[in-house]
Amino acid sequence: MEEGVIKFRCEHIVSTALPDDFLSDLKHFRQLLYMQKLIGVDGNEIGYGNISQRYNDTDQFIISGTQTGHLPELSSSHFTKVEAFNIANNWLKCCGPIKASSESLTHAALYISNKNINAVIHIHHEKTWQKYIHKLPTTTANISYGSPEMACAISNLALHNPKQKVIIMSGHKDGIIAFGESLQIAYNELMKIIS
Repeated sequence: MEEGVIKFRCEHIVSTALPDDFLSDLKHFRQLLYMQKLIGVDGNEIGYGNISQRYNDTDQFIISGTQTGHLPELSSSHFTKVEAFNIANNWLKCCGPIKASSESLTHAALYISNKNINAVIHIHHEKTWQKYIHKLPTTTANISYGSPEMACAISNLALHNPKQKVIIMSGHKDGIIAFGESLQIAYNELMKIIS
């Protein structure tokens, strides 16, 4: 099982955490998602789910770090800033106390596909995934999580379904991505479909 493993080449520059005030919304919504078991750990103790927010109107973004799903609450040291990426080359550069989440390139693809997307949430929820697979925009089953192909597929689905803010990841069991102009909007989109 490859779940939770970083598949991209990660250039990680270890640095101090971002200020708490900048991370307050990320921490708040991440904690809500954890309490609802939409972010957490599976039976094999592998973390799932992540959350990000665009950084200052750039293509950079702040994302929860890899393998933080087991933590009920995240501190500033559990977030990192993605400063550069190349999806085609499967490469990412992050700066912070922790490496970026394994699904970071998918977040990156959404941010560059639409300047109005300012927040991305990736959760796991089996019942909702089963209910909405192929009813909402859905990636093909042969595309695995954390890959350049997944990033491109998510970006294409978002571009071709501009009114839809939720995508089902067929090749990533239970995986769902929501996005929007803010974390509140992305969260609300998830809450509309969670069964």
